[in-house]
Order: sequence, then structure tokens, then C-alpha cells
Amino acid sequence: MREKTFLNTLAVPPSPDSMPSTNSCADSVLFGQDMKKGTIENKVRYIRNNLFVPVPEFDDWDEFNRQLLQSHEKKAAEIHYKKQKLISDLFQEDLDACYSLPSHPFDVCRYVVRKADGYGKICIDGKYWYSTRQYCRDQATPKQMEFLLDLLEAELHLRDEHRKQRLIKRAGFPTFKTFAGYEYGNVSFPPSFTREDLETCQFIAQKQNLVLFGPVGVGKTHLSIAAGVKACKMGLKTRFYTVTGLVLKLAEARKSGTLERLIRELQGLDLLILDEWGYVPIDKEGSQLLFRVISDSYENKSLILTTNIEFSKWGSLFTDTQMAAAMIDRLVHHGHLLIFEGPSYRMEHALMRQDGSAPSQSQTIPPKTGNSPR
Repeated sequence: MREKTFLNTLAVPPSPDSMPSTNSCADSVLFGQDMKKGTIENKVRYIRNNLFVPVPEFDDWDEFNRQLLQSHEKKAAEIHYKKQKLISDLFQEDLDACYSLPSHPFDVCRYVVRKADGYGKICIDGKYWYSTRQYCRDQATPKQMEFLLDLLEAELHLRDEHRKQRLIKRAGFPTFKTFAGYEYGNVSFPPSFTREDLETCQFIAQKQNLVLFGPVGVGKTHLSIAAGVKACKMGLKTRFYTVTGLVLKLAEARKSGTLERLIRELQGLDLLILDEWGYVPIDKEGSQLLFRVISDSYENKSLILTTNIEFSKWGSLFTDTQMAAAMIDRLVHHGHLLIFEGPSYRMEHALMRQDGSAPSQSQTIPPKTGNSPR
């Protein structure tokens, strides 16, 4: 396809190798009183009439630039009609009198950020311009529109990635985990909930809860963090707390008078992960604060709990059997129980075990006596 162009300025050569030995310019060297608007317009008209009329047609930009340079070299070898010197020599004198360019890169334009009004216009220096499709449709070439579309898509993608990273950072994960490489051999899923449901986080859209139950070191926290990271990458607001950490934060917020603000922040989440549920007993005040969080979450967002305590023993942890029963009722109504079994991963891969000095898992459990509870 042949291209047509109409240029008001000289075309710049693609590389220094194609530049002539002297910087040529067709009869456009101006001195002293010649630097006037009319004189400059005459020089521009001269260049246009001699080099760009008729409108050039070409298939290759590099070839077109080479032809322009040849025309300039021919003009540069002529004698200036007024100064009676070679035009190339006059131009070199002008260059010698100019300041050198800065040694570091600099912007040749001004960057501004403006918000479009209801008509799709932006105001720059008192002038209004269309910033939307109407301007592109009326003024832009197809290649310009394609470039602008690619630029906007890249900007949207970058903003989306930055937002996901902010969500992951704000979630407060103790470490970064994903589903990649996770071994599900020791995890039992209920019939109504599959591995795919977990890894796609579909349960969050349905505001369902997950209770990950099993002994220590079997991967409950890993799986909960992986689900939280996936939720953040889906643009969902997520927070990770140990139960003890959340109770302490709630108690401190109550003392400082910022409890309601913290509660509103928790209410705005899509997923709340509570790790180590029941590892440490909670006093009456902490139990009441935690119950409020669980109650506010019911049918409003998803919860993930990791615990090694059976439901029947929750009453002793929260000092109130009825409150524990109410918590369980809200969790299981729209919830799924994932059961983890097997030995502790940390014990199996402990450095002490590699050194041959670690006790076996059976040795870490004290022997039962006649007075030990069953």
C-alpha cells in the first residue's frame, strides 16, 4: 500500500550513518534582522514548494529520507544569494554559535492529567479538547486509534495488577502461598464441595464458609492463605488474622474508641480468614467481640477458619456454651467442613530429623495416665 504524506518540516534521517558530512539546510540560514515572522514563513514556503510539491508518494520511509537528504546536500552546495557563501558553511557557522544540548535526557513536551467532563472534553490552558471516541473518530488515523487503544488497555492492565498487589499487601498474610504444588492427599472434601470450588473461590460469591479441621502441621494455614491470595487476585477484599491477634486488636480498638471503625472495615470485606481457632482460650470480653464479628459476617461475607478443636469443645474455649453454639450455628448453616489428616509436615521435614536428633511424633505426646481425660 502506498503512503501519502504532506510535511511542514524537514524529515529527520533514521540514523546518524545516513547523515551527510555537513548539516545541510535548504536556504534557511537566518541572521540578525532576518529573524522575522515574514522571513521565516518565506523560508518554510520555499522548502515546501521545492521539496514537497507535488505531494511525495513513497513506499518506504527510509528511502524517502535518503531522497530528502540528497536534495538538501544539493542545495547546501549552492551559494547563498545574499551572503555569497556556501549555504553549508553558513549553516555550520550557525551551529557553532548555538549552545550544546544537555548531556542528560529531557522531556520535549509537558505532561498533564485532566479529568473529562460530562461531554467528554478536557481543558488544557483554557482550551477544550475532546478526549473520547468522538475526537478519535473525527481526527485520528486508524493507526493512531489502534495505538491509543493498546495504550489504554496496557494502562488498565497495569492498574488492575497494582490493585491486586495492594489487596494482597493489605490482607496481612504471614507468608505468600498459592495452590500450585499443594498435595491434597490428606484432605477430605465433603460431597457438596470440590477442590475446583476451593481453587476458583466460588464459595466467596455465594457467601459460604469453610472450616479446615485437623491436627497441627497438616497444611490448613497454607490452604487458607492460598485461597486468600486467589481471592485478592480476583479483586476481592481479604483479611488474614490469627484469632488471638484479632481479639487483641478488637480489645485495643474498644479501649481507644475506634471499635466501630474497625467493625466497619471488617464488614466491608469479602473474605475473612481466622487462623488458629481455639488454640488459646479467650476471656468473656474477647468472646463477645469475636461473636459480633462472626454474627456480622453471617450471610454477608465468607469466613475461613482453621482449627484443631472439635465443635463439641468450643464452649470451654469461649467461656459461654450458648455463645459457642450460636457461633457454630452461623458457621455451619452456609459452610463446608474440610478434614485434614496425617502427620505434621513440619515434623516430617524438620532439620532436627535430618540430623537424627528430633523426637518422633509419638514421643512429643505425653503418655496417658489413669487421670488423663479421654
